Amino acid sequence: MAASVTAHAAIFNVNNSADTVDSSPGDGNCADAFGNCTLRAAVMEANALPGAHTINLPAGTYILAIAGRGENAAATGDLDITGNLTITGAGAALTFIDGGTIDRVFDVLPGAVARLDGITVRNGNPGPGGATGGGISNAGTMVLSNSTVASSTAGDGGGIYNGGTMAVEGSLVVGNAGNGGAFSDTDGLGGGISNSGTMTVNNSTVSGNTAPGVYWWGVAGGGIFNDEGMVTVTASTISGNTVGSGVVNLNGNVIIENSTVSGNTGSTGLGGGGIFNASFGAHATLSLISSTVAANLADAPDGFGGRGNALAEYGSPPGSITVKNSILASVVGGGLTCYTAPLNSLGHNLASDNSCGLSGSGDLNNTDPMLGPLAANGGQTMTHALLDASPAIDAVPVPNCTNAAGVALVIDQRGVSRPQGPACDMGAFEHLPPGLPCPSGAKVNVRWHYSANGSSGGWSGTKSTSCVDGSVAIGPQAMEGDLKVAPGATLKVGYDFTLPGNTSHFSALVSNAKVVFQARCVSGAAPSIASFTATMPNATYSVTDQSWYPSADQRSSLVFERSLSVPDLCGGGQVRLDKGGVFSAVVLLN
Repeated sequence: MAASVTAHAAIFNVNNSADTVDSSPGDGNCADAFGNCTLRAAVMEANALPGAHTINLPAGTYILAIAGRGENAAATGDLDITGNLTITGAGAALTFIDGGTIDRVFDVLPGAVARLDGITVRNGNPGPGGATGGGISNAGTMVLSNSTVASSTAGDGGGIYNGGTMAVEGSLVVGNAGNGGAFSDTDGLGGGISNSGTMTVNNSTVSGNTAPGVYWWGVAGGGIFNDEGMVTVTASTISGNTVGSGVVNLNGNVIIENSTVSGNTGSTGLGGGGIFNASFGAHATLSLISSTVAANLADAPDGFGGRGNALAEYGSPPGSITVKNSILASVVGGGLTCYTAPLNSLGHNLASDNSCGLSGSGDLNNTDPMLGPLAANGGQTMTHALLDASPAIDAVPVPNCTNAAGVALVIDQRGVSRPQGPACDMGAFEHLPPGLPCPSGAKVNVRWHYSANGSSGGWSGTKSTSCVDGSVAIGPQAMEGDLKVAPGATLKVGYDFTLPGNTSHFSALVSNAKVVFQARCVSGAAPSIASFTATMPNATYSVTDQSWYPSADQRSSLVFERSLSVPDLCGGGQVRLDKGGVFSAVVLLN
C-alpha cells in the first residue's frame, strides 16, 4: 500500500520518478493511473486530505513535465502545497526535484505549512516579468533544511521568494538569477532570495547568484533582496553574488549576525558591494553583529565604482545602520569601504579605511584586519580566518560579546566556542590560539566509532593528522560498515584520541562535532532513504604526564558524546545504517 493513514496523518512513499497525477485525490491512496506513487500524485493526495502528512522521496531525479502555469492544485506546472506537508529526501546530493523550466518547482500557498528536507530544487522558471520564486515561492509557513536551491530564475526571487514566514536551515542557495528581462520595477530582483515577509537564514550559504534588474539603478540584491520585510541571517555566508550587491535592504529590517559577506559585486551608482541599505519613503534598518564584510566590490559604470565596497546607504531621510564587534574591509586597490551616513557604532568594530567614521568604544579605523582568504575553516560555511597577528583578535571584552538581543554570543560562525583567549574576537571567526610545540614527526589520530544496543559491530575508523599548532579540521570522514537496528534503538556516537610515542602531554578542544547517518530500510520493508544527525557538544580533553606515557603509542578512553533514538523510517521495519555517514569536527591540538 502506498500510504498508511492514521488520525488524519498520512505517510506517502514515492516509488516512481514519473511526473503523473493522482488518480483519485482524497481517497487516502497515492496512486496514478498505473498504481504508482509519484511525487506529484503524493502532493495532490496530501493536499486533498486533512492533517499533517509526510512524503518520503528516495534518491533520484524527479523532473516536472506537465506544463500549465497558474494552476494551484498541483495538477499542472509547479507543485502547489495547500495543507501541512513534509517532504523528506535522501539528501541534497541524492534527491533532485527539477522544474524542467516549465514553471517554478514549489508554490506554498497562503495558510499552508511546508517543510522540505534533504533535497535539491533546481531549474525552476515561473515565466517572464515579475513572477515570483524560481525554485520556491512561499506565501505560507515554510522550513527549508539540509537542501539546495539552484539554477532557477524568476523576476522576483530567482531561487526563493518569501511573502510569508520562512526558515532556511543548513542549506545552499546557489547559481540562481533574477531574470531582468524587462525594464520594470518588479523584474530582476533577489537573485538568490527575495523577501517581503519574515525570513531567517541560519548555517547556510547564498552564493553565485545574480540580479541584473534595473530597480532603482540596479539596487536589486544579487544574493538577498529584502523588500519591506524582516530578514535575520546567522552563522551564514553570502558570497560571490553579482550585479546587485550581496544583500540589499529596501525599507525593511535586516540583522546579520555571526556571518560572512564576501566577494560580492554591486553595480549601482548608489554604492554597496557587500551590503546596501536603502530607504525610499520608509525607514530601512540594518544591524551588523560579530560579522565579517570583506573583499566585496562596488563596481558601477559612469565613474560610480568604489562607493562603499563593504557597506553603503542611500535615502531621504536615511535609514539607520548599527554595527557591533564587526569587521568592514575593502578590496585591495582602493575605493571606499563605507559610503554611508555616520554609523551607529556599539563599539569594537574595525574598518580598513577612515570612510566608515567609527567612533565607538574600542573601534579601529584605517586598520588592516589581516584576514585569510575565504576558505573552509571548519563548520558548514566558509569564513575569513584571522591571521595570527590580526588586531581583531581578543579585541572585544567578554561583557560586550553579545548578540543583537544582548545575549552572550558563545560560539562563532563555525560553532567554535567564544572566547578562545582573554576576550572575544571581532568578526565572524574566533581565532584559535596557538598550541604547545609538538615533537618532530608526532601524529595525532582522531578516531570515531559507534555502538548500538551493546553490539560490537558498526562503523569504526581513524583520521590521522599532523600534530601542529592551531585548528585541525577532521572530516567529513566517510564511514563504513553495516548495522541493522530496530526503530527506537539507542545509538551511541563517540570518538577517542591516539598519540604516538615521544610526547608526554596532549589536549584537544573539539567543537562542531557531528555525525550524519545515511539510513535505508532492509529488504522487504517499505522503500525509504533518509538521514539523521547526532550533534555532539563542544568539549576539551586533556591527558597529563601521569596518564600519558611517552614510550609507546597511547590511546585515551572512548568518549561517548551523544545517545539518540533511531527514528522510525521504515514503517516499523528495521533500519539499516549503511555506508555514507560522516564525522566532522574542528580540533585544537596542544
